[in-house]
Order: sequence, then structure tokens, then C-alpha cells
Amino acid sequence: MKRQRNKTILLLILLLIIGIGFAALATTLKINGNAHINKNTWSIYWTNPQVVDGSVSSTIPSIEESEEHLPNTKATWSVTLRNPGDYYEFTIDAINKGTIDAMITKVTSTIDGKDISEKPNYLKYSVTYDDGRKIENNQPLGCGLSETYKVSIYYDVTNMTKEEIESIPEEGITHEFEFEVTYEMATDEVIKSNFKVGDYFELVPDKEEATTTTEGFSGTTPTADQTLWRVIKLNADGTVDAVSEYISTNNITVSGVDGYRNLVAGLEDIASCYSKEDYTIKTRMMGYGGQTPSIEDTYYFNGAINKAPQASSTPSKTTGAGHEYKDGLTGDTLYLRDYQLVKNTYGNLKATKNGGSSAKYWLASRYYYYYNATRVYYSGRAINNGNLVNGGPGSSFDPRWYNSGWNNASISACVRPIITLKQGIDKESGTGTKEDPYILK
Repeated sequence: MKRQRNKTILLLILLLIIGIGFAALATTLKINGNAHINKNTWSIYWTNPQVVDGSVSSTIPSIEESEEHLPNTKATWSVTLRNPGDYYEFTIDAINKGTIDAMITKVTSTIDGKDISEKPNYLKYSVTYDDGRKIENNQPLGCGLSETYKVSIYYDVTNMTKEEIESIPEEGITHEFEFEVTYEMATDEVIKSNFKVGDYFELVPDKEEATTTTEGFSGTTPTADQTLWRVIKLNADGTVDAVSEYISTNNITVSGVDGYRNLVAGLEDIASCYSKEDYTIKTRMMGYGGQTPSIEDTYYFNGAINKAPQASSTPSKTTGAGHEYKDGLTGDTLYLRDYQLVKNTYGNLKATKNGGSSAKYWLASRYYYYYNATRVYYSGRAINNGNLVNGGPGSSFDPRWYNSGWNNASISACVRPIITLKQGIDKESGTGTKEDPYILK
């Protein structure tokens, strides 16, 4: 009996020891830690105002901005327009540096303290995004994203009577302008992008061939050779810009004075062949940023004069507020947006055909080159082995030039379009690499 009692005591002691061991082990499983939640920030502001070359004034608009980056952001400026064709144009970046998605709730412009609708007839006024899209209410500006606005004022007497024109003082009239956009916290309907810059995806255009009937243009290229696209920009409204990975296998030829004056229109027409119903909302040829599609004033390059323009001369501006010229002559800079987007993504501007061989490809941009008093070139810009070709002596991109007489040429190069995907396009499969691009739903 005593032995049995000892066994019972021993068992109790053993159970007690085991229990203490489990208790000791349990204490080692206790986890201590801290949870930190970052404060949401509301930080929307405008920056980097840039006056477009050729404007009648180089004075940069004033930006009204508080240290707290209040959602109401405003730019003010004054400008004097003296002659028909004068214009003032600038761009300004809207940036959302905060952690809260925003959207536009109001866009207002005033002239001399009154609503812009009361502007005089001789003024044209427009506010768009830098790629021409309209600015409208409820458009989102997602956190971490930015957009560029473009504001233009143009002295235009096209629709004025003789009496109205004569009533304008010779010294011109100075006007005070104000442009303001109000932002609020975005609603749940804001659609964020499903892509990131650098992603690849496949998309087959609706048309089998890219072509145009534009005067001065000839040639076709199969769109099936350009079905691989790479994202170069996430737009604040949820759309996505992507450039063709490959250039066209066939060339597009541009010829003579019609080719030069219609350069942008023809290339934009070709780019439209790369659209895809239910997926794209816009297309453009790489290099397009709002240039005049077709130049109507051909006086200086249509053979009407028997001598090339001098370096110091200032031809009259073309339609579209003279975007094709700086001081009337030296070419546009609006191609730089696409140029830089592609270069930022790839690190260079080189491109090959779908098969590996490299070739030149067009930019939707014109260029004037003055060589001497009897030798000038009206050229189209292009990319050759990653380098910008501006025309001029030795260049093969001069559809029209003067060398002791007017000359025409037929110039050929490949094309490289850019498409804009709609908001909310999602992926069905793929990893977004060149070897395994996304397949879109």
C-alpha cells in the first residue's frame, strides 16, 4: 500500500513538473509588437509653368499655392496681343503628392475679372491637357500621379467684321487672365490603372493595314506586325499610353510640298489604323503633341518666291498659332513629350522591325533648317538608330528644299504609333514581360 502511495505521489510530482514545463513554454510564445498607421495626406499642387516658344511674352504665370497645398489651385497672368496671329501659350503640371485620390470638381477661367465666356471676339481661348484631351469635372487625379495642362490665348480676326477689327487699338490691349481648378476627394468610382510603366501587353489592331489617302503620302504597312505594346505613361484619368515595341516592316513615303505641309495629318491618319474597338480611346504617331495637322500657308515653301528666306526673315505664322515654328522659322518642340516618355522607359529611342532589323522611323514633327541664303530645308523629324534626325545637309528627310531653285524629294521611313487604353482595362493572363506579355480581357 505504501508502495502504491509512493507511486501516486511520484505521478503527481511528474504531472506537476510537466505542467510547469508547458507553462514555461507558453510564456515563450507571447508576441509583443506595435501597429503604426500612417496619416493620410492631401497634397495637390501645380508646378513647372513653361511658356511655349513663339509666345508674345516669355513671362511665366504666377501660381497661387499655400504651404498646405490647398485643393483650389490657381494661375494668373497678363498678356498684350497686338497683331493677328499673336499668341500666348503655357503648360503647367498638376501633381498629387498625397495619399488620397482626388478628382476635378470645378474648372474656371476669367478675363479681366469676368467669366471667360465674355472675352472679346478677336480672342480664342482654350484649356486642355497637353495631349489635347478636354478637362472636365469628375476626372480623377490619382495619388502619386500627375497631369499637364495647356492654356492658349490666340489673336484671331477670322470671324470679325471690318468695323470690329478697326476698333482695336494699334498698341493692342492688355488682358488679365485667371485659371483655376478645384479638386476634392475622389469618389469610389475612381478607376485606378491595372498597369505600371514598362509593362508589355498584346493587342491586335482592328485594321489589317495602316495607310492614308493624305496628299503627299504613299505606302502601306501591315498592322499585324505591331501587336506588342509597352506602357510609357499612366494618365491621371485612369487611361494608359503605350508605344509599339516594333516599328513597321514597310515604309511610309512622304513627298514634296504636300508631304511637308501634311506631315502630321498623314502620320496621325496612319496611327488611327492601330485602334482597337472596346480597348483604345485614342491613337497618335510618336512625336505628336498638338502640332498643326496640315499647314495651309505654303508661301515660303511652295515655289511662289524665287529665293530662299533669309535667316533673319520672319515668315507669317502658320495656322494653329505657329506651332511649327519658333520666331516663324525653326521648327516645333511639341514632339518632346513622346520623345522623352519613350526614352525614359527604354533608356534610348532605338527600335527594330518585328524580326530584328533596325530602320528609321517618323516622328510627327516638322523642322526648318537654314543653311545659307540660297539653301534651306523644310524637313520631317525622324529617329535613325536611336538618334534624332532634324534634316539639313546630308539628311534624307527633306521633302522640300531650296538650292538655287525649289526641289522635291520622296522620303521613306517606318512608323511607330502610340495608343491610349481606356480606363479599367484588365489583364487575363501573362506576367507583363516582353517574353510573356499581358493578354487583355
